[in-house]
Amino acid sequence: MVFSQSSIKSTVILYFNNIAVEIGFSFQRNPRLSTDFFSKSYNLVIIISLKLSIVGS
Repeated sequence: MVFSQSSIKSTVILYFNNIAVEIGFSFQRNPRLSTDFFSKSYNLVIIISLKLSIVGS
């Protein structure tokens, strides 16, 4: 099986963006969830997806 590198990258970027969106929605539904852990992991997801999208371009 041969996967093109760009399709893998775009799939991973979509995956991370979905996670970021879900975390954002859970923040809006329950603001008390925004503890240190959640904000740190949210920032981490954004940073990773930004790096991936830069690499992918």
